[in-house]
Amino acid sequence: DDFSRALLDARVGVAPLRIMRTVRIDVDAALQQHAQPAFDVVAYCSRAAVDAVGGDDYGAKVVAAVGDATAQRLRDQGARVDVVGGGGGAELAALLIARGVKGKRVLVPRAKGGNDDLKAALEGAGAAVVAVDVYESVAVDVDEDAIDDVPAPRALFLTSPKRVQELVKKVRVAEDVVVIAIGATTAAAISEAGQRVDVVLASPSPQALLAALQTLQNAR
Repeated sequence: DDFSRALLDARVGVAPLRIMRTVRIDVDAALQQHAQPAFDVVAYCSRAAVDAVGGDDYGAKVVAAVGDATAQRLRDQGARVDVVGGGGGAELAALLIARGVKGKRVLVPRAKGGNDDLKAALEGAGAAVVAVDVYESVAVDVDEDAIDDVPAPRALFLTSPKRVQELVKKVRVAEDVVVIAIGATTAAAISEAGQRVDVVLASPSPQALLAALQTLQNAR
């Protein structure tokens, strides 16, 4: 993924541990139901959302992406991109609000159980938001032997609040290992699981992760 590639490009050793997989939800009927009147904006919150619906613009005048990776996935699908956020829903909402969303219909294809920051901010600015769950993240079994085979890490980066409790129980986190959360929701789940959180990224982006690691390195 983008995080692993960015770390490898920066010559940081990576040991990925897959704990979720993405499953598309059949929402064609639901999307057709909401198709009229036409949408003014379609805002994609992830690459998985783009993949789930093929990057369709649904006739919208503005196509927005939550960050660079999502924008690139849209372009790869042959879609245009008019607005690109910095990686978070609240930031993307601010960009769209600055363009004017009052009275406009906004389609948000998203993950089942996803964050409501974008939807809430747009609705607060007077937009009519249709949020449609187009995919869900499904847990996969965590191989404890695979965990044991991973060399002792200097940092543990958690990117989803789902299954954090189970993972934290299985992964032995040494005192000198820095625990990094991709965002506030994941950080809260880690804390609820009884594990400390050392760093919460300023934005859910590879650049923010690299900056955090550099700061930690400089502080050593």
